[in-house]
Amino acid sequence: IEASKKAIQDAHIKIESIDCIIFASASHDITEPATGNIVQAWLGIHVPVFDIKNACNSFLNGLQMARSLIKSWQYKTILVCSGETPSRAIRWNTKDRDDFRQSLAGYNLWDAWVAMVLWEEKKNKPVVSFTEFYSKWIYFDASTISGWGSRFPRDLEKTYFISDSKRLSEAFGQDAKTFLFY
Repeated sequence: IEASKKAIQDAHIKIESIDCIIFASASHDITEPATGNIVQAWLGIHVPVFDIKNACNSFLNGLQMARSLIKSWQYKTILVCSGETPSRAIRWNTKDRDDFRQSLAGYNLWDAWVAMVLWEEKKNKPVVSFTEFYSKWIYFDASTISGWGSRFPRDLEKTYFISDSKRLSEAFGQDAKTFLFY
């Protein structure tokens, strides 16, 4: 909420100028409704909202979606916000060396929040431009939290990050692509 308020303030616009909210995060406050509804309620504006959840890529996907919605003239000014709380899924007390190894990648994560306001492209104004962005399906299971979903809804052991650091390194070490701000 605070990051969203700051983004709106830094954009020098009135809150009423926002006509869509995208909450883009791997974390969510509650299962239902979308966390975007909570942001909307705290900001006190009546606009369409939705969540995007795609692990580490969530915020980038939120920016992509906002850019597409603006370019298609669906909305003029979109708030993209995120609030990550991976600390809830880090196994701080490991049983043995193998358990520690599988938990290791989680120790690099931290709770954070961010927000950006995107609007129609105007001459000599900043825009978000993606060079190339994709997901490597062969690494989908290199870092997972299996619990809380339909496969393991109440298995507490599945609520921690389980990672294969070697495979993660391979995934991020090859063909790393970024996005640019102009």
